[in-house]
Amino acid sequence: MEYLCQECGKGFPVKGDLIVHQRTHNGEKPYSCRFCEKKFSTSGNLAIHKRIHNKETKYKCPECQRGFATSTSYKLHLKRHKGQRDYRCDCGKSFYTSVALKQHHIVHSGFKRYQCKFCQRRFGQQSHLTRHFRNIHAPPDAQRQPLDHYRLVLSEDDAPRAPRAARPPRARRPPRPPRRPAPHVKTERL
Repeated sequence: MEYLCQECGKGFPVKGDLIVHQRTHNGEKPYSCRFCEKKFSTSGNLAIHKRIHNKETKYKCPECQRGFATSTSYKLHLKRHKGQRDYRCDCGKSFYTSVALKQHHIVHSGFKRYQCKFCQRRFGQQSHLTRHFRNIHAPPDAQRQPLDHYRLVLSEDDAPRAPRAARPPRARRPPRPPRRPAPHVKTERL
């Protein structure tokens, strides 16, 4: 038996894998770090993150001797030593990671996917929303508390415009075909 994602049509042999996959669509991050405000979609990612707080450093930079908990953060650090920005946008800005380039493309689109739960104001980057929340809505003692102050807006259709009771129910969509990069978005790897 195969479990299908209703959003994108991707199939999974185990129901738990489908549940984890669906978090990529709905933004759910049920695993919280007890030491900081970070949240994670899987317990495995939380376990890797905890190495930072436990001061576990599996990787050491040969250039500056700085230690890193994950190979990803170590490799990114090495790129910074070299000034190696492999991902470039058409506007001329370049980035160390493909994720950073994708976030940058959202800036060009004008789409604001992070919405404040308190005032419904929307932001293009989570860090901007966090700053807004701390400056406008948070009590003074909330600075190091885990933050659950936003709603991830996955598309313009998902943004609330009226109270829930006034909105018509959404029809289920058929599975989407596999994604391909939009033709107007050019990703260039150096």
